[in-house]
Amino acid sequence: MTAKTVRVIDIAEILGVSHRRASKIVEMPDFPKPIGREGRSRLWDRREVVAWARSGTARSPGADYSVEGEHARLRQGSRMYLYPA
Repeated sequence: MTAKTVRVIDIAEILGVSHRRASKIVEMPDFPKPIGREGRSRLWDRREVVAWARSGTARSPGADYSVEGEHARLRQGSRMYLYPA
């Protein structure tokens, strides 16, 4: 894995969701396709994942994801979470 690739656990951190939720998100039809594998882990291009999150397609009931600069923001209800993107 390089700094330009991410695994599901990294995607979870970028989006501010659980590993389990990220595993479901990466299966969404509009989510970027993996670009390779490292062992048993699939790898995605970090830029594509961040672009996807910024595009506004990353939605689930009660959650609002956005990526600004180097941080991903997740608004759930009245709480706002900030994560490095």
